[in-house]
Amino acid sequence: MDSLWMDLRFALRSLRKNLFVTLFIAGSLALAIAGNTVTFSLINGVLYRPLPYEEPERLYLLGEHAVERPELGVSPASALNFLDWRERQSSFTELAGFQPGSAGWTGDDGVPEAVSVVSVSPELFPLVGVAPGLGRFFEAREVTEGREKLLVASYRFWEQRLGADPEAVGTELRLDGELFQLVGVLPEGFEVLDPTVQLWRPMVLDRSELDRSQRTMLVLGRLAPGVEREQARQEMEAITAALAEEHPDANRGYAVSLTNLRHDIPDDTDRQLFALLQGALLAVLLIACANIANLLLARSQRRERELALRTSLGAGRGRIARQLLTESLVLAALGGLAGLALSYLGVSVIAKAMAPRLPSFMVPVVDGRVLLFTLAVTALAGLLCGLAPILQTRRLNLVSALKEGGRGSGSRRRLMANGLVVAEIALALVLLGGASVLVRSMLDLQNRDPGFASDNLLVFNLRLPEAAYPDDEAVVRGVETLDERLTAIPGVASVTTSDQPARTPFMSEDTLKIDGEELGEGQAQPRATWMVADGGFDTTVGLELLEGRWLQATDRADTPSVVVINRSLADRHWPAGDAVGRRLTLLGRSREVVGVVASVRHGFFLDEGEQPTLYVPLGQESRRNIYFTLRTDVPPYSAAESVRTAVAEVDSRLAVAQLQSLDDYVAQFFVGARIFTSLLGGFGVLALFLAALGTYGVLAYSVAQRRHELGVRMAIGARRGQVVGLVTRQGLKLAVLGLILGVPGVIGVTRLIGSTMAGFVGIRPMTVVAVGLVLLAVTVLASLLPARRAASVDPLEALRAE
Repeated sequence: MDSLWMDLRFALRSLRKNLFVTLFIAGSLALAIAGNTVTFSLINGVLYRPLPYEEPERLYLLGEHAVERPELGVSPASALNFLDWRERQSSFTELAGFQPGSAGWTGDDGVPEAVSVVSVSPELFPLVGVAPGLGRFFEAREVTEGREKLLVASYRFWEQRLGADPEAVGTELRLDGELFQLVGVLPEGFEVLDPTVQLWRPMVLDRSELDRSQRTMLVLGRLAPGVEREQARQEMEAITAALAEEHPDANRGYAVSLTNLRHDIPDDTDRQLFALLQGALLAVLLIACANIANLLLARSQRRERELALRTSLGAGRGRIARQLLTESLVLAALGGLAGLALSYLGVSVIAKAMAPRLPSFMVPVVDGRVLLFTLAVTALAGLLCGLAPILQTRRLNLVSALKEGGRGSGSRRRLMANGLVVAEIALALVLLGGASVLVRSMLDLQNRDPGFASDNLLVFNLRLPEAAYPDDEAVVRGVETLDERLTAIPGVASVTTSDQPARTPFMSEDTLKIDGEELGEGQAQPRATWMVADGGFDTTVGLELLEGRWLQATDRADTPSVVVINRSLADRHWPAGDAVGRRLTLLGRSREVVGVVASVRHGFFLDEGEQPTLYVPLGQESRRNIYFTLRTDVPPYSAAESVRTAVAEVDSRLAVAQLQSLDDYVAQFFVGARIFTSLLGGFGVLALFLAALGTYGVLAYSVAQRRHELGVRMAIGARRGQVVGLVTRQGLKLAVLGLILGVPGVIGVTRLIGSTMAGFVGIRPMTVVAVGLVLLAVTVLASLLPARRAASVDPLEALRAE
């Protein structure tokens, strides 16, 4: 311990003597360690933090997906199929269903506020193993018409909206103008899958009122004791096949999916992206360590005489190596502490951005596991940084070092330093190439042209409550009244309503039956996305009418069913151009095609081109949950307050939700992607800087070592340009060699990204070529400063110094 303490004190004195170098090394390590810690905190939160549910590894989300689209992950199921599953299955102790929704909650101020309300089977809460924080949960007898006006509140809603009043249980809350009794509150920090849910209500299912083709139910099940996943999957597939035989119109072309709550969320794509991100940050750490190793090598070169003296006085090579390693670990510890401080700041910023969209147990925090990871990374950095100087001392020649004052091993040192720079450039190419491909892909995904002008569009959501709008006709009249009032707002050019915004990741999709089109043996029914819209959707959004007519206000429930299709669907089924007047069946209803419009992209997550899409009139498929879209002649947000006023004037019970521009509505789904690309982009730039700095350091040291040689060259007639070229070529050789060695790695990373992002975006290999050219150019620029310094050597002074 005494010798260890002596090593530590000597290391601190030595580092204090070279304060600038010490601060530079600690700063470089701090940035690299902070990046790795922040990234691991994200991975730890999403992948490794324990779920607050009882035996989460036995909990499964069940859903139905199109046979040809299994990659979409968790999918909703038909409510009728859910009821049949419950009656026929034996693999799960219980199946519970829940349906997301919204309502207008009216507090003491009398102003309705949109809140997230989920209708749920009473079995859900016992299924996940949670006890109420206050009050109780629902009972099975309460899931009947007329007895279901009960609520359970999330802890956050109880705390923020009800003032954390323990007497709130048993009181009445007003939702959509109706009174509901609050019977319980969830415990603090507990969320059932979705952190945005504020209230829960019993779900009442009446078979006579359900449409089997509507898939809006999320289903959660717990495996029965002794049953394994494969057994459950086989049983559910058999039940699904039987239901497809019994109800072919609604179920043909669908398969059941089982998603494990512990192991399948996030999915394989997300896990691979996390692995790529962590790998990228580890590459930055390696580049930083290579740079620091070069600095320490240069420092050990200057200390060769000192080390030789210590060795000649009896210090063994192990003692010398321990001293150098102690200095390296002290540097790493300083960088680790600074990196940890930066990590706390970075994690808090990311947590604030992601908290609204992630359950609290997935929000990144710096916990014990993250601290251990930081400690491990710091120790690894210390070992890597100190390895090169230690290896160099093992080849120390005492006679040469004492005689030449520290220049005896210059060639070996240059070879090792050059090797480290080549490794830096190769790693930088792999990191920057992969990062640029991934960042470009993410940006392409977010900024993909939808085919219509999305600027100056203001969107918001309303739910028309059943108490005030009891039937479809009342809903349609209410929507038309709101449309008229909103159109009268100054600066509003046009208004439209639909069941989803014009750009959305939640487009409905279903099977079609084309009249006169026979399916071959084993051929699946065609599928298409569809949207409910009113008569102003085409002009407000900007759809080009190619044939026939658009939907009209006169398309009501008592008139013939009609539909408008896009060109993609028309070309697929009626390539001769005679789609208008043809008939197809959607949602169990035969409809006449009355128009064809140009194809646009309503979705934005998948890279599937212009999808076949149908537009169904609101008057024939009314929806209580409606999105209003306003095309404005002024900045969209300048009309926001007028929108709230107009809605209140029409019906004061309605709560305006998600009032924002369409571009901001889309952007909210890319918060995680923006964090991801910001981390990759920021640390990619850091890797580029470190690689350039490494090249500069090696060449600057080389110029200092070759000062005598360069002086001789200039004394016998070498021109400044020749000297500049000599040094620059040395840097260029290092860069080219590093790029060559990095090519296999960047090809492998690009292929991995391509397979990971398949179906979402296209990969552009030319991006990697551009990165290679940038890295080459930066390396050449980093070579110019030491080259210019070499060219400024005074031959007489250099020769006199020797």
